Amino acid sequence: MIILGKGPLQNFIKNLSIKYKDLIEFHNYIHYDIMPLYYSACDVVISPLLSISFVKDNIPTKLLEGMAMEKIILGSDVPGIKGIITHNKNGIIFKSESKVDLIKKIYYIVENFENLNDLRKQARKLMIEKYSWIKMRFLLQKVYDYVTSCVN
Repeated sequence: MIILGKGPLQNFIKNLSIKYKDLIEFHNYIHYDIMPLYYSACDVVISPLLSISFVKDNIPTKLLEGMAMEKIILGSDVPGIKGIITHNKNGIIFKSESKVDLIKKIYYIVENFENLNDLRKQARKLMIEKYSWIKMRFLLQKVYDYVTSCVN
């Protein structure tokens, strides 16, 4: 298992996985250029945002990238993630402040991995239909046009 990123759960996860230290690698930072290699090798993308004001409404890029790569998405129940992920339809949601719920959802994914293909496909479909760069370009153009029309 490879765990990428650094955050408030890092020490908890490292302590939890001590007995499996030979099976788990931790990397704090991975250059963006090689991220596609990690996405293609992984099965699950976890976005454990906490419910704090300055991040709770964010839409994590890794979430969208994982959806584009048709990975299982496991995200916390903060507004930015819940605005995209519908539990058991295109991803799995866990309680953001609950380490126990996160662990339960990871076990659920491991136990039901073969039955989650539709979930992955729905995540990719949503990404393409709503969040692709082409869709975002049109949205940004509308925002730009609106803002510039207000200035003139």
